[in-house]
Amino acid sequence: MITLTTDYGISDGNVAALKGVIYSIDPRAQVADMVHDVPPFDIVHGAFVIGTSYMFFPKGTIHVGVVDPGVGTRRRPVLIQTVSGHIFIGPDNGLFSLVLEREKIRSIHELVNPKYFLPEVSRTFHGRDIFAPVAAHLARGVAAAKFGRRLQAVQRLDMFSVQVNKNSVSGQVIHLDHFGNVVTSIPSKLLKENDRSIVVQVKGHSIRGLSGTFGEVSKGAPLAYAGSSGYLELALCEGSLATRWDIQRGAKISVTYK
Repeated sequence: MITLTTDYGISDGNVAALKGVIYSIDPRAQVADMVHDVPPFDIVHGAFVIGTSYMFFPKGTIHVGVVDPGVGTRRRPVLIQTVSGHIFIGPDNGLFSLVLEREKIRSIHELVNPKYFLPEVSRTFHGRDIFAPVAAHLARGVAAAKFGRRLQAVQRLDMFSVQVNKNSVSGQVIHLDHFGNVVTSIPSKLLKENDRSIVVQVKGHSIRGLSGTFGEVSKGAPLAYAGSSGYLELALCEGSLATRWDIQRGAKISVTYK
């Protein structure tokens, strides 16, 4: 199976071109769309989508990510194999940062072998001309080593880091979802379930205690909870907390144990 995550949108033919290339090389491939409306050039958003979705696909799935404002520059095209069996193809720009927070790397290869690209490679459409054909050839059984030399590391974003102290944990907002819920970089495993003693602070506002789910508070009330993506999240019951408190990605978050 091959998944696709891009900032291409669906009103142009870019996604269709990726699929056409894949099916031309491997007609038996199964192609699944993750998201194609990642905000243009938003690597952090793309990293969050891929990093919270890939694990629900079968091991051996090839995940193609194309959020690539540096396309055609000296940034490297890469193939990452993880110990768990998932494979990631895309630009070396931090797009797979959240994946690498959760996974151990088996190998990294720079994509440099033109044998597995389209005959003519555009400097502005590596998704079609490099990433899609490499994914299709890989699905057909070509070994990762055939695509290029091994690398020791790839770029990682620092958006997903946290600081853990004796009586507090601090991080930042990494994602604002469709409902206006606020996803933080603080793993929920660092917090006790339904712990009523903690205080979460963001932009001068405070939420006391962890809730289990939205319906445990009254309509219009803010809450903090362990989100389904594995991180501490903040929300407004049946409303948008991001709008109410004017929260933007990158805002500082602190959790204090009282």
